[in-house]
Amino acid sequence: MSKAKRKSAPRKRTKFRSKFEKRVHEALVLSGTKAEYEKDTLPYSLHLNYKPDWKLGNKYYLEAKGKFDYTERRKLLAVLRDNPDVRVHMLFMRNQRLQKGSDKTYGSWCDDHGIPWSVFPDMPI
Repeated sequence: MSKAKRKSAPRKRTKFRSKFEKRVHEALVLSGTKAEYEKDTLPYSLHLNYKPDWKLGNKYYLEAKGKFDYTERRKLLAVLRDNPDVRVHMLFMRNQRLQKGSDKTYGSWCDDHGIPWSVFPDMPI
């Protein structure tokens, strides 16, 4: 009777963001250093300043956008989160899709976040 071979669980291959990171990891392993790649996620915030395009009244602003990409949307949400007494009206050149193949438009994204918006030349004046 022969001994049954034990199957070991397949090793999950680590995907590195660059060849350099892979080289560093290999050096750490060779040195015997215990190191876990991208093990933790650490929160952070950036303290930046935002300059709205136009001030229409006391704490009421108009922001004109031709392109409203992810970075701009994220920035707007952070500004509104940190300035709850401020109102920003988004004025778009077109109410286009957020990205190719998406059903969501600039306007529907604003609606989802309670942000007033319009398409030029329809302005809140």
